Amino acid sequence: MTLILLLLIALSAFNPPPFTGPADPLDTSFTPKPEWNFLFLYETLKFFPGSLEIIGTVGIPMVVVLLLLLVPFLDRGSEQNPLKRLPIILGGSVLVVSILILTFIGYYSHPPENQQSTKHVINNSKKLSLSAVSGKKVFETYGCIACHSISGKGGKIGPDLTNEWQRGRSKKWIIRQLLNSKKNYPNSIMPPYTTLSEKQLSDLVNFLLSRHTSNTVLPVNPSRNADTLLTQKPDEKNKLTSKQVDVNQVKVKGVKKLGPPGLASSMIGNIAHGDLLFLRNCESCHGINGKGGVFNPGSLSGEVPPLNPIDRRLYNKNPQTFADNIDRIIQHGSTPPGTPALKMFDYGDSRTLTQREITHLEAYILNLNGVNRAQIETASFSPKQYFIVTVIIFLGVSFLLIFVGFYKKKKYG
Repeated sequence: MTLILLLLIALSAFNPPPFTGPADPLDTSFTPKPEWNFLFLYETLKFFPGSLEIIGTVGIPMVVVLLLLLVPFLDRGSEQNPLKRLPIILGGSVLVVSILILTFIGYYSHPPENQQSTKHVINNSKKLSLSAVSGKKVFETYGCIACHSISGKGGKIGPDLTNEWQRGRSKKWIIRQLLNSKKNYPNSIMPPYTTLSEKQLSDLVNFLLSRHTSNTVLPVNPSRNADTLLTQKPDEKNKLTSKQVDVNQVKVKGVKKLGPPGLASSMIGNIAHGDLLFLRNCESCHGINGKGGVFNPGSLSGEVPPLNPIDRRLYNKNPQTFADNIDRIIQHGSTPPGTPALKMFDYGDSRTLTQREITHLEAYILNLNGVNRAQIETASFSPKQYFIVTVIIFLGVSFLLIFVGFYKKKKYG
């Protein structure tokens, strides 16, 4: 029993389970799935939908438990040979095998959204005209995808543009919206895209007016590639590099002025869930795995800042300080120096994300930078130190008992 206890302590210290944080009923960004020891019940529920679910959650487990309690009364024979107790042995074997099968099925099952085929994606992209294909690059490169989604991929800040071709808007109207959205909507917060050339505007409009199916998948990691660099003037390239240090100083210096950290910074999030939230809400601006490289017209740096690695002035080895630093930005948003087309959205103040979702995002960003959000500094032992102390006490007590045993044996013969 003591060795099993030591094993459990070792697993907790060196291979701890992931922190999932408190349950959030408002979070619909992922399909929850139970741990392995409950997967057989998870699969059983699929046979009893709707109002019949009580059979899977209460009825069947209750019958199984009652049968186990009744085994001593149902099998009262003195025979110990399993081959001569076939009814009970077969019944128990069927139960164990059924649980194992349902557990494996539940482990390898996936939500329907993860089983979508990409076959139609390739076929649909071939239908775009050459101008629309170029417009697609503009849509990705200039950050439109950060705020707008097409066929389910992209940001949620602005309206969905999947069915723009059905709204009866002219090319002239859309170009006016791109150059000065306030002419169409006085309260619009969309930045003016005056740096786009006439050809880029025309290509972008052709792409927006193309038909997009529900299977169309746009890249969520627009990169600053050779095509982007060709659209910049030589003096703009020099300006970006020469101003980079000043931009970082201005950005980090003003972080504390954004406001206090929110509730999310005081909670521990789940890294795996944060990965999914980052993919859906952040990757279109900050790049795959937060590596950056996304063009931000009008900003002094010219790009959306990367998060992997994050600016060293935001980074801190202390997970709580690190979380506080980035929580202010996620909660209240921020505007890079210059006249940027892309701005950091206030996910907390606008309640676009719940506090628990922000907690998961922060855990993921900390993990990208080698900091474990769960490593809260306390005055007590760390898990590894606790394990070492436990082993030392165990060995000490064991040697003491061995010594006492030899002493008694020697004394009393």
